[in-house]
Amino acid sequence: MHPQRMRDCDGLIIAGGRGRRLKLGPKWQVAVGDRTMLEHVIDLVQPQLDRLWLNLPAGAHPVSSQQCISDGKYHEQGPLAGLLAGLEHSRAPFLYYHPVDAIRTPPDLAQRLRERLGPKDTGCYVSGHHSCGLIRSDNLPALQQYLQSGHRSVIAWLRCIGAIALDCEADDPQWIWSINTPPERAAAEQRIGI
Repeated sequence: MHPQRMRDCDGLIIAGGRGRRLKLGPKWQVAVGDRTMLEHVIDLVQPQLDRLWLNLPAGAHPVSSQQCISDGKYHEQGPLAGLLAGLEHSRAPFLYYHPVDAIRTPPDLAQRLRERLGPKDTGCYVSGHHSCGLIRSDNLPALQQYLQSGHRSVIAWLRCIGAIALDCEADDPQWIWSINTPPERAAAEQRIGI
């Protein structure tokens, strides 16, 4: 399947986490098989979008041609800080965001979400996996205000802006998601045949 490249949507891979539970260093550097999680996800997301940014810790230098952006002053507030950085850089009406530990999802997931987003919807996210979704870029002021208030819950913010949850996983059992522990990493390698 060759996904349709979307012209009205920028992309962001959120990879600023430290991977404490994995105990192997930052997640973006952790290998699953012969490639890092970041390399898996770039290969998955890049064909879907014209522009793609990597949200990595300040000072990180991956072997990639993608532009890296860091969390800025909200770096202690988790994935939302990365999402804010993506919205600040986005030049398109929509931003698709994808976590670095979701190494196997449908190759047209961004398009699926875009097609399900109604004209009055502020955004949508994968049900049960709110760290992956698509939002309108004009949500930037709302996210700035939320972070300024000291909040950091992704799902709470998505509910605040009225984003909708979409069940995109039910028809595709091959997803590999949330690699947080050594056993989960081993299981992921087994599933991709390594």
